[in-house]
This record gives sequence, structure tokens and C-alpha cells, in this order.
Amino acid sequence: VEIAQQGLDLTKTNLPTVDAEASYTYIQPKITLPFPMNGETVNFQFAPVNAYDGHIGANYVLLDFGRLKAAIDKSKSNLKYSIDNVQNVQTQLAGQVSTVYYNIVYLKKAIAVEDSVLNYLTSNKNIAEARLKNGDAIKLDVSNLQAQIDAEQNRREDLSNNLQKQITLLQYTSGKTNVSDTSFDFDVAIQPATDALTAAQSSAPDFILAEDRVQQARAELAVTTLTNKPSLSAGANAGVKNE
Repeated sequence: VEIAQQGLDLTKTNLPTVDAEASYTYIQPKITLPFPMNGETVNFQFAPVNAYDGHIGANYVLLDFGRLKAAIDKSKSNLKYSIDNVQNVQTQLAGQVSTVYYNIVYLKKAIAVEDSVLNYLTSNKNIAEARLKNGDAIKLDVSNLQAQIDAEQNRREDLSNNLQKQITLLQYTSGKTNVSDTSFDFDVAIQPATDALTAAQSSAPDFILAEDRVQQARAELAVTTLTNKPSLSAGANAGVKNE
């Protein structure tokens, strides 16, 4: 955005163009020719031994038939695209953060479910062990329950590892390290397709950037179309030359 703003400021400046040129020539042998003058012979020198030439010129466009305006419009379209592109990146980041947030909410709920399952299986195992001591159950029943408990503990461990990864990702994308809320608290209003499309065209970053690119293309076309237009300029030159 800063680069685009500086480009627009530079385009608006429209300063005159200034050029300068200097040259030096050493001439030998000296070019002289004798001429009679007032009864005497005078050597006339055609060129100096040390010849120098320096001048500076300035040129300012008075009328360009719309080329400057077209260039300014093009710079403005580039600036608008840059601003909207920043908003697009911010929107993408917000989408990533929201996805991570809801993943964390889901994983917390899933871990809570696993804890309930583990509590249930542990209670059943305790009952089975008591029945085994009383002779009302066999050891296989206890072993089966322990296998189920081990499997659920592995699932819970996987969920915990995934939760930690999501928390790390949340810290990377937002600087936050914890999600205290555990609710999916979003309400999506039902809209007709035409209304949703109209809303998207005015607010969705992808639509806005697409429109910006169209405007950039139109501005570029306007600049190209005016390339062959004439221009009216005022110029001035000043310099010195020892001839």
C-alpha cells in the first residue's frame, strides 16, 4: 500500500524534465591562418585549443490530451487494489483463526466424551473385578474391558495431541494460547441466492479484488490508448560555448 501510494504521489507531481550536457575537446595542432590587418599580419584562430560546451535545458508539458489523468487513474486503481488486497489477507487470516477455534472447541468436546466413556468402562471393570472375586464372572470379561479402556485411552491421547497442535497453531495465527469458550455459537441467516450474491459482490474480498483487476485493466487500456496522442510543451535552454 505504501509503495502504491508513493507511486500515485509521484504520478501527480508532474515536474518538468531537466537535462544537462557538457563536453570538452582538446584541439592540436592549433588551427590559425594569417590575415593582413592595418598593415600588419594577424594570425586568426579558427578554433580554441581547449574547446568546451555546456548547457542545461528544461521542458514542461502544458497539454497532454488526458495522458496525465489516465496515468493518475491507473495509479489510483493500483492503490485501491493494494488496500483491498490487505483486507483480503486479513480476511483469510480471520478464516484460519476461526477454523482453528472451532477445531479446538470440537477437540475439547471430543475429549470430554472420551472421559465419560473411560469413566463408564472403568466402573464396569471395577464391577467385573468384584464379580470375578465372587466367582460370578470370568477373567476374560475383565481382560475385554481393560482392552476397551486401553483403546479409549489411546483415542484420548490422540485427541489431546491434536488439541495441542491446534493450540500451537492458534498461537501462531493470533497470539492467543487458550480458548475458554466451548460452544459453537454461530448463526447463519438464510438468504435467497440472489441476495447472497449481491452481498458477496459488495463485501466478499474475492469479488472486490476481481473488480479491482477489471478497473486496473481499464486504466491500463486508457493509458495505452492515449500513447500516440500529441502533447504541447514549453522548453528553455541555457549554456555556454567558447567558439
